Amino acid sequence: MEHIYHIRYEHYELGKSIRQIARETGHNRRTITKYLEKKDFNCPLPVKRHRSCRSDAHHETIARWLREDMDAPRKQRHTARRVYHRLVEEAARKGEAFDLSERTIGRWVASIRRELEQEEPVSLPLFHPPGGAQTDFGQTTFFENGIRYDAYYVLPAPPVR
Repeated sequence: MEHIYHIRYEHYELGKSIRQIARETGHNRRTITKYLEKKDFNCPLPVKRHRSCRSDAHHETIARWLREDMDAPRKQRHTARRVYHRLVEEAARKGEAFDLSERTIGRWVASIRRELEQEEPVSLPLFHPPGGAQTDFGQTTFFENGIRYDAYYVLPAPPVR
């Protein structure tokens, strides 16, 4: 950003030409012209667009499987890979072609899990008594079984009375 201000200052205040500024700064003339013509240097915010995906049809099926998994033990829940393979098997059973990638299904599984596991934010008030959180850090040499170690240690502060 400093380069931009410098280029604009030299052109508008000192009256230097674009070619002269390019020689002095080492920037390309097109770059200098771009900086001189641009009025707003803030980056536009990206527009979030919901892309229609071929897996929209499978969204409810995946969500139902993951909702059922909430009651199952952790090790027995569907992984994204298992969801993908199960969708492929169902499409094959129906005689349909399944042309979605495993990566696409994995992204859908992750987003559905985030939706299902989303809870209200929980916070606990933190209370620290004055002087109760002091500690000392240090480095020393330890001997263990005749072997010398250089290590760090933490000494908690004495209790506040």
